[in-house]
Amino acid sequence: MKRLHVSALVGLTLLLSGCGTTSTTSSPLVDTGTIYPLTLDRAVNVRFLSTGALTLDDSTEVPPAFGDVQRFGMFETIPQHVDHSFQTIRLLRMIYLPTPDDSLNLECSTSVDGRTWTEYRQIQPDALLLQLSTPASWIRFRGTLLATTTEKSPELRMFGVSFP
Repeated sequence: MKRLHVSALVGLTLLLSGCGTTSTTSSPLVDTGTIYPLTLDRAVNVRFLSTGALTLDDSTEVPPAFGDVQRFGMFETIPQHVDHSFQTIRLLRMIYLPTPDDSLNLECSTSVDGRTWTEYRQIQPDALLLQLSTPASWIRFRGTLLATTTEKSPELRMFGVSFP
């Protein structure tokens, strides 16, 4: 399976499998099996470690909606176009949680045209496949990191998708 790695230089990097090339100007040109940057569109209280893992920064500002946690962070990626429609997404990820009460929740949203998007759908921690109800050719991701201590943080060490 191809993987999406986290890179300290360019942000999240996606290795797509099962696609050819794109010709859209709002997304990088993608060749099958080529690594390209999956750029963060919006990020709050997150940073990249020298290892490339995405983690929380040192901020301790937490919105009340997240309850009794010590640190909070979130990110969204820019939309990425795949040159064919897909209804199944194969997932691979490596997440580090320092305590059982910490969390790193991932969600995805899809689109047929890159303009009208589905609601974000949570990706279950143990899910290997995500089946969509309708075909799509665009995808974007969102993540929320929550830490119960100020000493250690959840980390997104690797994330990958393919379209079987």
